[in-house]
This record gives sequence, C-alpha cells and structure tokens, in this order.
Amino acid sequence: MFQGTGPAEIPVPIIDQALEVIMGQRRCTADVAFGIRRSAPQHGNVELRDLCTQMITSMTGHPPDWPLP
Repeated sequence: MFQGTGPAEIPVPIIDQALEVIMGQRRCTADVAFGIRRSAPQHGNVELRDLCTQMITSMTGHPPDWPLP
C-alpha cells in the first residue's frame, strides 16, 4: 500500500482510475464523479489514498501499483 502522507503524493493516474470507477458505477459525468470523490473522504473519514486503493481493488481484484517514495 502507498506509504505517503498526503493527497498530493498520490499519482494522478491512480486518482484518474478512481474517477473512472465512480463514473462506471454511477454512470455519471467526470464532473459529478469528481464531486463524489472529493466529498467521500470528508463524509466517511477516509484518506483519499485509501479510498482510491479500495475502489481500484474492488474493481480489479488487486491494489494499484503505488510508486513508493
């Protein structure tokens, strides 16, 4: 799992994959998916990196390959 400390350290492709998962599950636009992704950590008390990891793992069956610092 990713060992960074903040959302700025999450690779953009991982965030993009998470947005694509939301768009596929909710059948919504990228703007709506971004709003959902942005509000989810605030409401669920979940770190963005953990949310992205959970979403990608649930769709692919394996966690994303985080580039470790």
